[in-house]
Amino acid sequence: MMIPSRIPCERVVRIGGENGVLGIATDPATIGVGGHGSASMEPVVVFLNAGVLHRVGPNRLHVSLARRLSVCGFGSLRLDLSGIGDSRGVPGELTFRESAVADTRGAMDELQRRLGVGKFVLFGLCSGAENALATADVDPRVAGLVLVDPPAYPNLRSRIRFIGIRLRKFDSVASGITWAVAKAVVRARRALLLHLARRIGTEPGKSDDEPAGRIAPPKGEYRALLSRLAKDRTSQRCSMVSILSTEFASDGLEFS
Repeated sequence: MMIPSRIPCERVVRIGGENGVLGIATDPATIGVGGHGSASMEPVVVFLNAGVLHRVGPNRLHVSLARRLSVCGFGSLRLDLSGIGDSRGVPGELTFRESAVADTRGAMDELQRRLGVGKFVLFGLCSGAENALATADVDPRVAGLVLVDPPAYPNLRSRIRFIGIRLRKFDSVASGITWAVAKAVVRARRALLLHLARRIGTEPGKSDDEPAGRIAPPKGEYRALLSRLAKDRTSQRCSMVSILSTEFASDGLEFS
């Protein structure tokens, strides 16, 4: 029988020495009655950075989840990838995605060496979800993925609903129509630029009136990635849970 201790044990973990990356490990807050036995450490949950937020996560989400998992008998690591939080800068020869995958695999190597575990669940929100997917694609030790706001693609239903919500926020019909026309012009211009760029073999840059930030991978490429992981799932290698938090998520966004 396992009973929870009141305070989970947490410690700093350095991976790769002083010039490596840093994380906070949380041990399972369970002990055997009478001091005998221990909770299984497998799988260990690794929390990846959401964007440029450091290891605590949005509104300390990763801290709260790590401590709740501890009470349930699961260990975890809240990781700062290279260039974020208390970790070193991104190595110059690697892209951010390549560096993130290398850091995550290095963290799993270190946990495997210290704890003797061979299975991990990766938790990622936003860009963390994409880094988790990229790591699972190349490392069979990833037994599960929890993906919050991974890439998703609007379909006709979600676009109509989005337009309806936006139009209801305008004070007048004329203002709403002006916004809709401007939106259509921007989309048509971008579609034309993409078409012309592909004809000449280049990709256009983003213009000043387009939103900056995360760009979803091509839908076919993303579907192929999920298909590879789903195929491996038949051998119980990797299970996935996806959560879409946007107000449009439940009405027409496609995950794959």
